[in-house]
Amino acid sequence: MRSSLHAVLRPLLALGLVGLLSTATRDAAACWDGWYAEVGVVDIHRGLDVAEWNPEHAREAARWGARIHALLPPGAALSIEWNEATCESDQGACGAVTTIAAGSEDLPAAFRAVAKVFQVPAAKVRKARALEPTLYTVQIFAGSKRRALAVKGHVAALDAGEHGFFVEGGFPATKQTAHVLRDPEAGGPHRVIVGTFLRRKEAEAALIGLRAKGFGGYVRTLPAGKAIDEASFTKMG
Repeated sequence: MRSSLHAVLRPLLALGLVGLLSTATRDAAACWDGWYAEVGVVDIHRGLDVAEWNPEHAREAARWGARIHALLPPGAALSIEWNEATCESDQGACGAVTTIAAGSEDLPAAFRAVAKVFQVPAAKVRKARALEPTLYTVQIFAGSKRRALAVKGHVAALDAGEHGFFVEGGFPATKQTAHVLRDPEAGGPHRVIVGTFLRRKEAEAALIGLRAKGFGGYVRTLPAGKAIDEASFTKMG
């Protein structure tokens, strides 16, 4: 069985938090603040004192989620929480491993702990450590800050878009699927992106849904830039 937090999250994911990972969530009070990601058979929960969507957190989740996924025996799944990781398998793939004393606060340490407990060969560990997933998104606007924020608000008003593999904020409070990234170059555009995806085909499917609600756009790799005007969740508020 997965851990207690995973057991709590799963019903929420079924009712709104896979609304969390696939569509926009509905209003609800927050139970915890931080981010949640699903990368293959690895899910990661990280609590934060102040949580607001950050593309670098998505990149970190994808990077270490993919690397840890590559270490696991076939048929095993791993839930990584604050101070431990829990292995689950219906086919006995976890062997004698139930919990691993390494959590989401230090994902490189969790990677090393998983490699050790499953006695992963050194060559496989090196190959897994080299993984660097490409993230995809749907860009629907690039231009002025004022207009970008208006477009972002319009996405929220229509309850449009999908989150993809990564969500950050208060759980299970409403979190927007659209984000504004300020270009790192001075004078560069403000881009409105919707969702963060591990596979291009998932982003393409999300684009179809956005077009059905009247938005144009295209699939691209997640661009560089700092997120602006993000909702901030703190102290479970």
